[in-house]
Amino acid sequence: MKANSLTLLALVLLFFLPPVIRAEVITIGKVTTEVKVVSGTEFKLFFKFDLPKFAGKVSIDYAELTLGLNVVEQNSQKFFEILSGTEAVAGKLGVYNSNPVTATVSSREKNLKVIELDITQLLDLWVNGGVANNGITLISHRRVAEKSLATGKVDFAPEFKAPTVRIFYTVQP
Repeated sequence: MKANSLTLLALVLLFFLPPVIRAEVITIGKVTTEVKVVSGTEFKLFFKFDLPKFAGKVSIDYAELTLGLNVVEQNSQKFFEILSGTEAVAGKLGVYNSNPVTATVSSREKNLKVIELDITQLLDLWVNGGVANNGITLISHRRVAEKSLATGKVDFAPEFKAPTVRIFYTVQP
């Protein structure tokens, strides 16, 4: 009788409990990078990487692009804008992103820094929104007069910290 009760309980739990939601993390180490001159000393960084094949429906919980920068000029806040690659085509900036994803790097002292850029919004659009992955462009914030990505202010430092992408996601039942 006791064994039958345990078997019945196990079957009830197996068939009537909601499916388990699994949280996963993927790190993408193969990120190609291009440094493109915008004008004068100002430049932008373009990052391209392939997304993994997700099995089924996923929710992008958080995604970050990590890279190395060498802050050359001190005592200045660095303001960046993170755009989809399609918004910065052929050296020109496309239509202004109505909801720009921004990032800052405090630079009280000169040195190499690892910066983490929140790219969750773009990754979610690529994975769940039907938008093509055309890469990511990092530019100086367009509403700030002092340009952050400029020679003499910061240097891209891939030898210090090569770009990687980490995606934290949840597999939906």
